[in-house]
Amino acid sequence: MKFIIIFLGVLLLGGCSKKEVEEVQTKNTSDAKTTVSTSKTASESTGKSSEQGATTFSTVSEEERQKKIYEEKITQYNNLSEEIKVYLAATTVDSRAESPNLMGFSIYYTFEGDKLYVQVHSGAGVGHPIYVLQYDNDYIYPVEGVVNVSIDETQVAEINPAPVSKVDLLEKYLNSKNSYDNGVANLENIPDIPNWFNNMKSRL
Repeated sequence: MKFIIIFLGVLLLGGCSKKEVEEVQTKNTSDAKTTVSTSKTASESTGKSSEQGATTFSTVSEEERQKKIYEEKITQYNNLSEEIKVYLAATTVDSRAESPNLMGFSIYYTFEGDKLYVQVHSGAGVGHPIYVLQYDNDYIYPVEGVVNVSIDETQVAEINPAPVSKVDLLEKYLNSKNSYDNGVANLENIPDIPNWFNNMKSRL
């Protein structure tokens, strides 16, 4: 009988030990999974942050690069001669200024304050509008125009008032540089053009 009691006690103790070992093993496994999961989440978060940071840096760098290119082109435009810039401005209001080498035409112009007065002329007759344009740092703005359609009749000359980018005008010049460089000889600064314009406008 005493032997049986001792034997049952050993069995009970063995059962308890086995259960405790299983509980410890389960807890360790759970802790390990939690640690791996936490590490994975932290790694993924770090990876996403790095990707977002790289994307933001790339975007900012590209914006800065484009801004620098734009500023260089504006500087390049501003360094063109006055005659070439006037010539280019004339093309924004009068298609005749687009003629290769300005063959058969002259461009009369002058500045008054912040206004440019420009007229493309064939040398005879009527139908030669005078246009007024204005500038800012980036654009040229056609403002208004008048034209004598006959000896006795003056009309408003149609314009497209949309601003024209100086960068676009620079590209136009570079694409047809020889033509503009040759045609510039047909430009003439005539200070009296604002008076011509005002006289024509008074007859509207």
